Amino acid sequence: MSNANLLSYLRRCHACQPAIDWLGERDLAAAWAECPNEDWMIRLLDYAELWTAAEEEEYERVTAVAWAEYRRMRDAAWEEFLRVTDATGEEYRRVSDSAWEKYGHVSDAAAEEFQRVRAAAWEKYERVSDAAAEEYERVSAEYLRSAFATDQIELSITDRLGLREPLPPPVPESEKDAQESCAGARSTNTVM
Repeated sequence: MSNANLLSYLRRCHACQPAIDWLGERDLAAAWAECPNEDWMIRLLDYAELWTAAEEEEYERVTAVAWAEYRRMRDAAWEEFLRVTDATGEEYRRVSDSAWEKYGHVSDAAAEEFQRVRAAAWEKYERVSDAAAEEYERVSAEYLRSAFATDQIELSITDRLGLREPLPPPVPESEKDAQESCAGARSTNTVM
């Protein structure tokens, strides 16, 4: 099978990207001969519907010795890893615990000093801030009292609440002129 056909088939079967990348320009014969990953090989057989229960059973029988050897070697390597790292880890924990203990003493003292200085500074801040706030409030209230009379405020509130009697409507200019001329005529008529 050509590389193009194999690649098309693998993509249709949703093969993983690492397998497709590894395939490169290989055709089926080269890929099968050089494949480094038995999972990819089994998956290809499964895609081709060649991986049956009988094939899987035979595979497990043939690879059982190799699998057992792998587990034996892996377990021995893991035990050696733990032996080496446990000793080193224990030393690390001993040194680390000692360092944390020393750090705690130094850190606790520094934290106590910080809290002492902070409390004193906060107390001073509050005294100055409170005094400044009181002065601001005094000046602000003094200005408001001088700028707005209580009768002005009361009038505005009663207007807004609709509690004040409405004023008569203003007299239009034309009527003012007429009233003035009538008033003037009356005054001249009386003189006559």
